[in-house]
Amino acid sequence: MELISLIGNGTPVLVLAMLLFLERINTKVTVIQEDIEEIKKGITWNDTCTAKHEEINRRLNHLETG
Repeated sequence: MELISLIGNGTPVLVLAMLLFLERINTKVTVIQEDIEEIKKGITWNDTCTAKHEEINRRLNHLETG
């Protein structure tokens, strides 16, 4: 493992702690990015769906009054 080799090479504890912290944050950021992508897809679909419904309703109203 990379961390064990760093310890074996005498890397300072503070640097090791920072690397470990950054690795943990990177994992969390990746998960958050995936969640945001899913939310973005949902919002785009919902907006498109709402726009289609509004257009259909507008056309039906136009047919009823026209």
